[in-house]
Amino acid sequence: MPESLQPYYFIIVALTFFYALRKAGLNKTNFLIIIVFWEGLFQYLDKFIGNNTYVIYNYYKIFVVTYALIITNKNIFAIKTKKSLKIFLYFILFSITFWISYFLRGGEILTIGSQYLYKFSFPFIIFQYLLNLKNNTNNIININKTVLIVLFLQIILSILKIVFSIENLFSSDAIGNMEPIVGSMSAGGAGLAVVIPIVGLLYYWGTLNGNFNKREWLFALSLIIIAFASMKRQPIFFFPLIIYLLTTYVKKGYRLTYYIKYVPLIIVLVIIGIKINPSLNPDNKVWGRFDPIYAQDYVLKYYFGSHDLEYLLSKQYDFSFGRGSGLFYLFSPDKLTLNNIDDVLFGKGRYEVAIAKYGRFTATGRSDYGLEHKGLIGEAAALIYSIGYLGTIFMLLYAFSLIRMINNKKLSNVLLFYYLWDFILYYNQVIFSTQSAIIIVALILKFYSNHNSVFSKV
Repeated sequence: MPESLQPYYFIIVALTFFYALRKAGLNKTNFLIIIVFWEGLFQYLDKFIGNNTYVIYNYYKIFVVTYALIITNKNIFAIKTKKSLKIFLYFILFSITFWISYFLRGGEILTIGSQYLYKFSFPFIIFQYLLNLKNNTNNIININKTVLIVLFLQIILSILKIVFSIENLFSSDAIGNMEPIVGSMSAGGAGLAVVIPIVGLLYYWGTLNGNFNKREWLFALSLIIIAFASMKRQPIFFFPLIIYLLTTYVKKGYRLTYYIKYVPLIIVLVIIGIKINPSLNPDNKVWGRFDPIYAQDYVLKYYFGSHDLEYLLSKQYDFSFGRGSGLFYLFSPDKLTLNNIDDVLFGKGRYEVAIAKYGRFTATGRSDYGLEHKGLIGEAAALIYSIGYLGTIFMLLYAFSLIRMINNKKLSNVLLFYYLWDFILYYNQVIFSTQSAIIIVALILKFYSNHNSVFSKV
């Protein structure tokens, strides 16, 4: 989006904030959900006033966590079931290892506190708060309505972003121009454009038990616009795959007829996705030629550093490039420069990675953390490097226990599959972004509520 149009875009974003509050109704729960989804507005305000220290955004994060803790109150310690006890214990164990790592390595306490509370603790806080509301019919209706309103507004804002960016849409640098702004959720990073369409799809499917008519299908498929507006590549393959798993494995089990029935839809979605993403077609433009070999080669090179399958499968391949090969670094602490038992257990500290002291960790070509790796590497490696294997394992168990709170095993398995991809190869945002955390906990409420029938359609 041209910088000259961004102020007008974010004026509209601000107006939609008040519209969402009015439409959903102003109460403490709705205010928390909505202000979390309008995070990008506060990021942009820092940029607009030329503040490179992100003072407004930092105060915003402090406010969100403080407000969430205040309204959660004593329920922060509530344990309702054996499953919620697991979440509580794994969160405490993660917290202990996180702070041991801090005391060993040091760093600015405000930065570390922000990482701990806003990034890692928020899913636990929102879970403890919302689960306490599960047996009140009005609360359940309200939460579902509010989540659907904010998802709908993300689609509308994404369409508006495309309209505002129409001049750049067909240029050779469309990806760079289109990427950073994501609806009202982000003004400086497009990771949410990857995970929110899919997490939103899982939420919508779960709330309606997959009983979609044409109107519901239109809303569900429209979620991919959020990804397209930021020119993200991964959803082009994952969005159709998740739809396929929902319509077959989740809804109908292992019936072969349903696996075959939805293949044409998935193929059409993949073809459209490849054609509208410039980096996946040989014309390098929106609505370029469909060339599956070109798309395959791009994906292989992006994840593994080469599109030569014979080389990738040979003994000569050294696993030192891209997100895919970065997977092997998870089992090689020495390659992550973790050379003693303290480093292995507790990492080198979160502070340097959080402030990007030596550059962006997940793009080692533009950073210098001493790793023998080139290109993107994935968030799992960054976590092991910064909080060690203990902290990372307890964080994973904490995330798994949240996902397993969804009392639909098949739907839970699909979310777990997607979370593992995000954790290992992307940015660990499925659980540990505030927006996605709210959607997932709201989905948990659906299956833990005694009022399933009250879930409304969009």
